[in-house]
Amino acid sequence: MSAEVKKTRPKSKEYPAVTLDQAIDFVKKFKDYPVSKPISYDVAAKECGVSSSTKSFRYTISSAKQFGLISTSTGLTFTLLEPAYRLVRPTESEAALKALKIECFSAPKLYAELIPDFVGKSLPSVGTLENLLVNYHQIMPAAAKSAAQKFIDTTTELGIVQNGVLCLDVKAAEEKPAQVTTNNDDVPDDNNQNAVFDVLPASEKDEFAAPLNISFGDKRRAMLYMPIDATKEDAEYVRDMISLMFKRVYKVE
Repeated sequence: MSAEVKKTRPKSKEYPAVTLDQAIDFVKKFKDYPVSKPISYDVAAKECGVSSSTKSFRYTISSAKQFGLISTSTGLTFTLLEPAYRLVRPTESEAALKALKIECFSAPKLYAELIPDFVGKSLPSVGTLENLLVNYHQIMPAAAKSAAQKFIDTTTELGIVQNGVLCLDVKAAEEKPAQVTTNNDDVPDDNNQNAVFDVLPASEKDEFAAPLNISFGDKRRAMLYMPIDATKEDAEYVRDMISLMFKRVYKVE
């Protein structure tokens, strides 16, 4: 009976189990190997100081493949691809290499689905993204938190988050955000510029207004009202779910 359970146990949709930088560090170990020559899993695992059967090694192989750094074969070998060589033996400008990394970041199927939902918008918290992955992207609950964390960590590594907003434009991402002068009364106590509750307008006694930026085509902005004792994570979750609903159901960008 246990064998039947194992056979029918649902599998999570494929996702990068390591960050892009970790995948690049992995392929760096083989930059001195003959170009385009297949490398066996056993040889690669030995180079990493692990067994080729360990989950961490297989997850790294899978992630490097999803990022477009390697190709694999049924003979348990892999070959470094052009993007890997360009990154581990760089000859291009920093801007060109960053653009290449962004291409690799966009390559995994899961990330290709997520990025359009978040580019130009505030990234959700890890907890909110975890729920989105389970509800809409066929990631199993046991794997969702790790998958969400790796996505967020990779955006941080790439430096493509400005004031909490995902920006894939290389030039824009390299520009420093403009300084904004505010009165002390307008700055949250924790000085967190990425918080959902930044500079909130006054509202009723038992609630506050949290801006929810959803375009209606006429420069209007929807306002989301939450109880005053609501947590930041609760507000982020509600905001992101409503934003996703408007995008998926009403095609609002």
